Amino acid sequence: MIIRILGEGLFDLSEDERTKLEELDQKLVTAMESNNPTDFETALEALLNMVRQAGKPVPPDEFKTSEFVLPNEDATLEEIKAMLAEEELPQGNLTPSEESS
Repeated sequence: MIIRILGEGLFDLSEDERTKLEELDQKLVTAMESNNPTDFETALEALLNMVRQAGKPVPPDEFKTSEFVLPNEDATLEEIKAMLAEEELPQGNLTPSEESS
């Protein structure tokens, strides 16, 4: 599966990593819903590190559709909330798949 980290690039993750990715994504969503910036930063860092470590970077000249889109590591809780409000994404789905779009 292809994961995009905004401002960083694409990563190709094995389908075997989906459960771990979804667990970390849920922690991020929970931190966002609890409006806790510290927990949000910790959860975001864990999620991004997992993608970087388990994924293989996709060369920038390859065009692939990403299944999940993640904020960059400098994103704040307030920025993500604003972005989600603009995008009108379903609540509790920080990293929507192409199928749900």
